[in-house]
Amino acid sequence: ARSLNRSGLYFALVTAAVGFCIAVSIFLASRVAQQIDVKTSAESDKVPWNLAQSEVELISLQLALHEARENPAMDLGKVRLRFDIFYSRIMILSQSPLHAPLREGRDVAHALDEVTGFLHDAAPMVDAPDHEFRLQLHELELATTAIRPAVRTIALTGIQLSSALADQRRADFVTTLRDLAVLTVALVIFLLLAVAILARL
Repeated sequence: ARSLNRSGLYFALVTAAVGFCIAVSIFLASRVAQQIDVKTSAESDKVPWNLAQSEVELISLQLALHEARENPAMDLGKVRLRFDIFYSRIMILSQSPLHAPLREGRDVAHALDEVTGFLHDAAPMVDAPDHEFRLQLHELELATTAIRPAVRTIALTGIQLSSALADQRRADFVTTLRDLAVLTVALVIFLLLAVAILARL
C-alpha cells in the first residue's frame, strides 16, 4: 500500500509537471506565431525602402522645380504632383504608428519638424494660381535644398533603427524557439516517466 501511495504521488507530480509544460509550450507557440506575424508585417511594409524613398522624392521635387524655372512653358502640374508625393511620404513618417520608434529620436524629431514646417509653408505657394506659383519657384527650390540634410538624417537614422529592430526581432524569435525546444524535450521526458509509473502500477 505504501508503495502504491508513493507511486500515486509520483504520478500526480509527473502529471502536474506535464500539464505545466503543455501550458508553457502553448504560450511559447503563440508567441512564435505572433513574432512570425510581426516579421511578415514589417517586411511587407518595406520600412527601409519607404525611408530611402523620401529622399528620392525630395530630389525629384527639386529637379521638377528647377526644370519649371528654366522652362516657363512647362506645365506646373508635374511640380505639384512631385510636391504632393513628397508631402504624403513625410506625413506618413510623421503620423504612422509604424514609424513611432523613429520619431522618438531627438535628431529625427527635430528633422521632421523642420521638413513639416517647410511643407506647411510651401503648400499655399503650390496651391496658388500658376502665375503666382511661377514667381515662387526659385524660393521653393532654395528651400528644398535647405531641408535636404534634414531629410537625409531621417532616412539614414530610420534605416539604422529598422535594421536594429529587425536584429532584435530575430534574436527574440530564436530565443523563443530554443525555449520551446527545451520544453518539448522536458515534456517528452515527463511523459516517459508517467508511462513508466503507469506500467509499474
